Amino acid sequence: FLIKGDAESVMKLIEAYPEFIDIYKEIAEFRRDPKELIGMFSEALLELDRNTERYMIDELKEDVEKAEAERDAAIADRDTAIADRDTAISSLNVERQRGDELEEKLGRYRDKFGEK
Repeated sequence: FLIKGDAESVMKLIEAYPEFIDIYKEIAEFRRDPKELIGMFSEALLELDRNTERYMIDELKEDVEKAEAERDAAIADRDTAIADRDTAISSLNVERQRGDELEEKLGRYRDKFGEK
């Protein structure tokens, strides 16, 4: 459409393909008054900007979801480590108590049988 712009070439094409006459009329109008064409491009660019914005928002949402999942996993790992530490402390306290009880029994035994 745009390569053959001289009147003779356009007439030959329209005679061969009459269904293209409306398109050539639009092209001729755009050449006379490019404001409408610029408006069409502006609308297309605006839609492209909207689509780009939506895409970027979707990407950011995915990034936030990944970060939240990583944070939740780190919190779960921390909670597990704290629980393991508390279990170890409890076990240590039980063993200390047993040791204290054994030491007390040993002290009574020594007192009773005179060993020092």
